[in-house]
Amino acid sequence: MRIGCIAVALAVLGCRPGIEPCPPRSVLIGADLSSVPSLTELVLKRDGVSTDVWSEVEEGCIGLVRLRLWHKPSSASGSLDEVAVMAATAREHGALVLLDLHLSDTWADPGQQSPPAAWLGLPDSVLHDSIAAYVARCVAVIDPDAIQLGNETNHGWLWPAGNRWSNSSGWVATMSTAVQAARIANPDMSVWLHFAGYREVEAYAAEAKSFGVDGVGLSYYPWWQGTDLDSLGAALDLIQSQGLQSAIFEFMAPWTGSWNDNTHNLVGSNTLLVPGFAATPQGQADFVRDIRILAGSHGAWATIYWEPFWLSGSSPVENCAWADFDGFVLPSAKVR
Repeated sequence: MRIGCIAVALAVLGCRPGIEPCPPRSVLIGADLSSVPSLTELVLKRDGVSTDVWSEVEEGCIGLVRLRLWHKPSSASGSLDEVAVMAATAREHGALVLLDLHLSDTWADPGQQSPPAAWLGLPDSVLHDSIAAYVARCVAVIDPDAIQLGNETNHGWLWPAGNRWSNSSGWVATMSTAVQAARIANPDMSVWLHFAGYREVEAYAAEAKSFGVDGVGLSYYPWWQGTDLDSLGAALDLIQSQGLQSAIFEFMAPWTGSWNDNTHNLVGSNTLLVPGFAATPQGQADFVRDIRILAGSHGAWATIYWEPFWLSGSSPVENCAWADFDGFVLPSAKVR
């Protein structure tokens, strides 16, 4: 499997002349950069000098870029063409690519797992053929180093056909089809599932093992999933107890409780945070550092910060980005 060798290389080598080599580490630093193509007004400054997202990828030793893919989105955002370009650019800057395959036309999460509109009402045999063909096509076009089948599939995916609770046999059949298709498309590619939070992960990890995937990645947002970092570490251990790899596929923290546009933010001034990590630039940086330390101490493969540069374009997380409202890079972007 190609993941291991590349990960080691990224941990010890710098990517560009003039950039300090990345320190050795056991856990990959990752970032979800899915919204970057739509950020036409993004201007970043590091220490008073203009910079850009991809320079920050190298400066910050980001060795893994996660990209969200929708089946047939309403715009270019999240489309196969856009993601293919982003994946190629990430590789040019020395990063591995994790493809986040939502298997939906829009956002998929524990509360919504709508199948692509083109698949609604398909007979099971046709649905399974569609899943297999789609996974194969995405792998062929993107050539990811790792693939995530579904997004936050605590309750399954492709509802109602793949609902984990009301149609458990459909969940098993559809996910097994997707895993098999991914394995055939690229036997060297790492295959993952994605679970939100640290509660009730043991049973999910056992199912993941039965599907034949390589690992389970977690989302961790304290305001939704709880503030107990010990429980987060224990969840990583539970995943590995099934013989799987573990990772943190999504996390973030605010540097302020304020906002900079008219879009409702996911985090506000009264949001529940982990004690000891205030909504300040230094508090955010400390949280980023400690999550990476925690993940490494529990043997995780990677930690991925969610949308660290989504500063414009009606962002719901501009106060969790790695730059302030004027584009000046914050201490969180400098945690290496």
